[in-house]
Amino acid sequence: MDQREIDRIQQQWLLSHVAGHCLHVGCGEKSIAGAVNIDPNPDRGADFDYDVQDLPLVWDETFDSVVSSHVLQAVAEPVLALREMARVLKPGGVIAHVIPDHRYAPVKRDPRFPFQWMHNVWYGPDDFLPVMEQVPGMLIAELKSFPEFNWSFRVVAIRVDGMSLEEWRHGKAMEL
Repeated sequence: MDQREIDRIQQQWLLSHVAGHCLHVGCGEKSIAGAVNIDPNPDRGADFDYDVQDLPLVWDETFDSVVSSHVLQAVAEPVLALREMARVLKPGGVIAHVIPDHRYAPVKRDPRFPFQWMHNVWYGPDDFLPVMEQVPGMLIAELKSFPEFNWSFRVVAIRVDGMSLEEWRHGKAMEL
């Protein structure tokens, strides 16, 4: 499987979690149509040149979904970034992340991976769980590797504000 196919699978999974008013964090040059696309690099063509660790206060509880791909390993303070994402998420909203898996990615600099230098921290699924536990009101609904390849893992978290996952699911079922 080549890198283009891996990117396509990851993007397709990420897009499946775009719901309602969506914030796409670290969009790079791959903006999502209809979403608010942010990236700290002003040359990427995002809607806003914002750092996910310092989002506008007026965005409190604004978004139904927040998605990111290969972002959390690159920020200086991942817990702060996750707390900011949770703050701008509406109660009941969903956050979806694609994160490189350190168990399968090379730890030493490798010319095949030109963006590897951007990694401030390396995660595996087991390493990421304690990070998410530092974000109040968020509950992990999914944390697993992609079945097609093992270079990355995926995380879905829900802003439940004290509800259990079962209570959240019951509330969603009642809405249908």
